[in-house]
Amino acid sequence: MRKLFVLLGLGLVVLAASCETLNIGNGNPIKGPANVQITVPANIVAGGTGTFSATWQGGIGATTVTWDFNAAVTADPAPTANATPPATATVTFVGSTTAATAGTLTVTVTDSNGQSATGTATFSVPLIPNVAPTITLAANNAACTVTATVHDDDGDDVTVEATTVAAAFNSNTGVQTISGDGTHDFSFSALDVLAGGTGDITFTATDTFNNVVTATTTLTCAGIMLAADTIYAIPTASSIAAGSNETIVVATGVPANPFQYLTGTRVTIDQSSGALYVGGTAAAGGTADVPGSFNAGAVGGTAGDVDGFWTCMAPASFLLPPDNFIQRSDAGGGLYGFDFNLTPLGGADVTTCEGALFNFQLQVPNAGTYTLGFQDVNTVSRTYYQDGNQTPDYFWGDFSNNHVADGAPNSFTVN
Repeated sequence: MRKLFVLLGLGLVVLAASCETLNIGNGNPIKGPANVQITVPANIVAGGTGTFSATWQGGIGATTVTWDFNAAVTADPAPTANATPPATATVTFVGSTTAATAGTLTVTVTDSNGQSATGTATFSVPLIPNVAPTITLAANNAACTVTATVHDDDGDDVTVEATTVAAAFNSNTGVQTISGDGTHDFSFSALDVLAGGTGDITFTATDTFNNVVTATTTLTCAGIMLAADTIYAIPTASSIAAGSNETIVVATGVPANPFQYLTGTRVTIDQSSGALYVGGTAAAGGTADVPGSFNAGAVGGTAGDVDGFWTCMAPASFLLPPDNFIQRSDAGGGLYGFDFNLTPLGGADVTTCEGALFNFQLQVPNAGTYTLGFQDVNTVSRTYYQDGNQTPDYFWGDFSNNHVADGAPNSFTVN
């Protein structure tokens, strides 16, 4: 009987022990993936790459990781099968040149039982910095030009212009637009085309994002050697904008005959230019909006200054025609003629002088390239000089105005 009780007691102990073992592990075990954590790469740059990583806990069997980016990257990477943490995705960022781009990443981890968990992370892609252009300059003293070479990493249009020009040069060179990479030759002329000039010229290059760079070069342009018994009409700018003014210098080499009076000079230009004398009256082919541009001697100063050719004659002053007497005429052959004359007061016959006789301006509204010339006779004498006797009429031996090979330009371009 005692043994029976002992056996019953042992049985109860075993039963009690069995019931306690069944309760072990009956809490809340992790049955699927959870706690997805995302690490965002540092120093994200538009146009660059970055590697994201994701970690998680749990999951049964093989897991699959999917990456869902918004438009802040070029493309979502392919899902990573059977991934174990940390899983990574490398992406290339796109961006904007005007504003930062916000991005959101969602990572989903799915185990073999189809249970899943997600995590999200936000990031931003700074705007793409626009790079300033570069400009290099090469002065060509023989041609009196400067070649500007532009490069822009972004391929932007770049406007180039000479912003600071030494006083020795004509500054009307215009603006040139270069797309991304390219060169342009800017032509200059000395303000005193006969003496030449030297000085610094600064160019500015500006892209479409207002990035500005500058460069400076020194240009030296030789003067013009005037041939004896030859008359010249020389434009001081090789190119001008349509509707702006071209300054023209009329000069002579040492005359073959005694010279005192510039009795007549007809300068010609193509009628297709639509050229107007700057000054005068509208009815006579002038602009009629400003004081006349006719000026004795060299460029600059007032109309009565004694300079240029007249320095060695040294007259007291000049008798100048009234501005409204300077008229545009039909010179025939599709040419306009502009007539000028100049009478020194208190002068004398000279045979050794050379230089600028006078200068004036034409306003040219029509684009094209136009050549200046002279007309010696049209019914009456048009381009000639006289001595103190005012007879006979002396004509230059060469009034062709074709001396480009000798460094004397005779044409200009209107853009």
